[in-house]
Amino acid sequence: MNFNLETPSYLDELIFYSEDSPDPNRFSWWFPDDGGAIYCTPNKDRQAEGKDCIYLYPDIKVGLVGQWRNGLMVTGHPARLKGFSIMSGMLQPKMEIIQDRQTYTFFQSNSTSITPDLMLSDIYEDMNIEIKPSKIPYAGEGVFAKTEFKEEDIIAFYSGLIGNAEDSPASAYSSVSTLMTWDNKFLHVPREYQSRKNFRASSGHKVNHGENGDVNAFLRHCETARFGKITCVFAGRDITPGEEILYNYGYKP
Repeated sequence: MNFNLETPSYLDELIFYSEDSPDPNRFSWWFPDDGGAIYCTPNKDRQAEGKDCIYLYPDIKVGLVGQWRNGLMVTGHPARLKGFSIMSGMLQPKMEIIQDRQTYTFFQSNSTSITPDLMLSDIYEDMNIEIKPSKIPYAGEGVFAKTEFKEEDIIAFYSGLIGNAEDSPASAYSSVSTLMTWDNKFLHVPREYQSRKNFRASSGHKVNHGENGDVNAFLRHCETARFGKITCVFAGRDITPGEEILYNYGYKP
């Protein structure tokens, strides 16, 4: 007998149930579409909720340890992954808190505020990229890989002011740091925040324009533990340490 069953290509979550409901006393896993994972206890709605939760970034090397509520991070402290163990039949990450790093809080950008922590850099970006003078003449600073990236890996986060297109500031339309995103939304990094002197929370807006064979990255919508729904810079191919990250801005001749 041939049932012609399809093998699932992606696992969304792995949750223990008790009496037809998520077991709030047993840790579960959630796997966001753009990589990484959340390890936490579930609430009745199958969302991450608890005080000892862990978010692993897509590189599965660093993460955030803290409190989640209704699937969203309340507070998270940067930590390094030291390994895994088995607890009650479930894989458990072992984390080491990075003592000299500040705690992050979740904040979904809106049309007037990007984040309360403008100068708090992201641990994932700090570990994987660096900002230094671009190899492109007159381009100013650029983003460079510190580690290897595989195709489709997240390289950097592109956060900014987010609002409806009709409400976007006039200055946004003349800026290369403005993107049209989901549901006719705009994402805009104001001029005063394009300098690292005033804004370090994310670095996607520092990626320079490239053309043809120079392009090694692209933009796509993503959701993150710290910034919520934003845009991310993804690797368009395998990238080696030292390469400058470039994507095509879509200039029209």
